[in-house]
Amino acid sequence: MLTVTMSGMNNSGIDIVCYKLSSIVCCQLDLFVRRSAQLDYQKRNIIVPLLKSLIKHHYEIIQLAQTLNELLSPIALIQCVSSGLAICFVGFQLMIAVQPGSPEFISQVAYFGSMFSQIFFYCWYGQSIILKSISISPSHYSTNWYDAYPSNIRSYLFLIMERTKRPLILRAGGVFPLSLSTLMSILRSSYSYMAVLQRLNRQ
Repeated sequence: MLTVTMSGMNNSGIDIVCYKLSSIVCCQLDLFVRRSAQLDYQKRNIIVPLLKSLIKHHYEIIQLAQTLNELLSPIALIQCVSSGLAICFVGFQLMIAVQPGSPEFISQVAYFGSMFSQIFFYCWYGQSIILKSISISPSHYSTNWYDAYPSNIRSYLFLIMERTKRPLILRAGGVFPLSLSTLMSILRSSYSYMAVLQRLNRQ
């Protein structure tokens, strides 16, 4: 029992660290969007240093997201696979082998909820990073960018806006994007396998 408890605490600690690192990326993206929306291109004496600072900030956010992706990728892949399988088998047990209202039923429901919440938060933060990175480009259009002069200012602006067209995406195993659509795909797959197990059990 102690071993299971310690294992669960260790696993939860790793998940919380990953969630917090993802939230830092989200906060940096929010800060970048706010700084971008506050640019005033009529202040030509200070706009160039501000744009250079924004380009540097965006580059650092990209580097942070890439580092997070390298750290998170194998962990997220293991979580996606293990949580998908756990949801399938626990759901099958709840439907077939466990008496509703029994202590075992309650423990299985709690385990089902913990497995779902783990994968949900990975995908939730991944989706948040995608949406916030996409929102960068529109924030520039809300400024008076058309007053940008001379041409080198517009080139800095063009550099930022072109790079922000590619969203930042965290991937599980370097393949599957961590997003709500991926979460739905995992749940559909778990349900499909659970239905197969139920059909085999009836036979």
